Amino acid sequence: MGVKVPDSALSVTADPDGMTYVDTPTAKRQFVGRIRLATFASPESLRVAGSTFFEATPASGRPQYVNPGRDGGPKIAFGMLERSNVSVIEAMMEILAAQRAYEANAKGVTAADEMMRVANNIQRS
Repeated sequence: MGVKVPDSALSVTADPDGMTYVDTPTAKRQFVGRIRLATFASPESLRVAGSTFFEATPASGRPQYVNPGRDGGPKIAFGMLERSNVSVIEAMMEILAAQRAYEANAKGVTAADEMMRVANNIQRS
């Protein structure tokens, strides 16, 4: 919000503190705005407003703005790709553990069902 990149921009860069610059055919490193970061009390309640855009909702709470690059806070890493925050190996291990627990519970239900069948047959005899 507030960063306007002109159509004639040849390249865009951002400093760790959010200061954003463009190179145009007529000017080098022209300031075009500052990126601001916002946090929300309930980020899962943000509304999707495009492939990479979100909007605040009453359920998400009001945005709390943070100036990047100050007082040990977050910094902008322009041109970087974010890595996954999930370990595939750990996720697979959790899935396998859940599957084994399900199988053990299913065997317990089958054993209880068999015991009930035997008890019913004994009672009828």
